Amino acid sequence: MSPAKRTRRARGSLSREEILENAMAVVREKGLDQLSMPGLARQLGSGVTSIYWYFRSKEDLLVALAAQVTQELYSRLPPVTGKAWDEDLEAYWIAFRDEATRAPVYLELFSHVPRFLLRQADVAQSVIPRLEEELSVLVRAGLSVPEASEVYTALSVYTRGYVLLEHELSMEASLADSAKEVDRTIAGLDREAFPTLTAMPSFTRAMQMGDEHYRFGLRLMIDGVRSRFADLAG
Repeated sequence: MSPAKRTRRARGSLSREEILENAMAVVREKGLDQLSMPGLARQLGSGVTSIYWYFRSKEDLLVALAAQVTQELYSRLPPVTGKAWDEDLEAYWIAFRDEATRAPVYLELFSHVPRFLLRQADVAQSVIPRLEEELSVLVRAGLSVPEASEVYTALSVYTRGYVLLEHELSMEASLADSAKEVDRTIAGLDREAFPTLTAMPSFTRAMQMGDEHYRFGLRLMIDGVRSRFADLAG
């Protein structure tokens, strides 16, 4: 069999969807650092050349993964409600956090190479329309475009950073043991020097991240926006 025929057979034995599905599984189960073209080929039981027929490089593969998970995430977000600006933004960011928390591949990709991915047209086409809508909510409420951009960025950084930190903490092998160690450290502090910290029954429980804690912080930020821009409608 000629090399050309062998190449065609190797290409035909895999599909683009199969490659993406297996790459997703690697990132989901082991993390982005463990994704490599040779390793993916071994998992698929094929030669690495078969993957390169569809993706010329690992960067091309990452862009395709990011485009897929971003499209899936944004398609599940609720539409703009037309309600008051604060209700709309609160509902949007709560939903975004919920969806991002359920998408470990999205979190892995955008915590490692966010700027590279957002420059890709296939990724941006899912993000840009919703960005326009959410900024418009603030502009219609009375903010200038620069002010709306600053508010949106602050809420975005808070939410994305919160979700990424939750994700990283969940990846710790001995989370429960770490919490106990932290509590023991705080409990062992000098009570006169640190009266507030040592008065906490459990430092880690008081500082524990989660849905209630996230919503509390989000509401603080939205209340701060209302206080800063007193002329906002709604």
